Amino acid sequence: SRGAETKPPGAPLKPPGASLKPPGAPLKPAAPAAAAPAAVRIQVQGIQGRAQFSRKGGPFAPLAPGAELLEGDVIRTASGSALDLAFADLPAKSLVRITEVTTLILGKIASGPASLELVLQAGELLTQFPTLPTDTRFEVKTSVGLARVLGGRCRVQARGFVVVLDGKTLFAHVPTTGDPLVHTLAGPPATYFTPTAGLQPAPRDLSSEVASQIKARLKKE
Repeated sequence: SRGAETKPPGAPLKPPGASLKPPGAPLKPAAPAAAAPAAVRIQVQGIQGRAQFSRKGGPFAPLAPGAELLEGDVIRTASGSALDLAFADLPAKSLVRITEVTTLILGKIASGPASLELVLQAGELLTQFPTLPTDTRFEVKTSVGLARVLGGRCRVQARGFVVVLDGKTLFAHVPTTGDPLVHTLAGPPATYFTPTAGLQPAPRDLSSEVASQIKARLKKE
């Protein structure tokens, strides 16, 4: 008959006022919150001349101030060039500088506590640190030993020559024959170590050279 129910016999009618969704059910799942960007832990702070880097064995590409670097990257500088690195895990105003014709590998980089291991394959590296916390490790590997910088102004060369103007650095020398020996370099007065002559006071002209290298200002933009 006209107006008769069109549902099959026995089919239940939807209760009056029934909702299509349970009360309070969201229309769709909430979108996940965007992940926070990872903190920059190693960054180029300044450059003089030309510097390049390679990642995961890839081709070398130019570096500029502000460039971000990662564990395992290889950095090299050209003749007459220098580069400053900023490490988030080091105290504020810390300086890590590599000079001309230097090749440096950013080895193991870990936080909490900070542990930084750099491999100096050629050239030299300069540091200027406040006294580092006792649980912070900043180490530079060379072909003849390992330098652990504890604070102050220091220069480490790939051949195993180390100069300390002030602060303290430990250098574990691994000679071609005999057992490794740890040397403590502290200043002032400035001291230096060579694999052939050992530990001795640094000559004034050598101290002035290292101080000038550290004091120089590099382009930051």
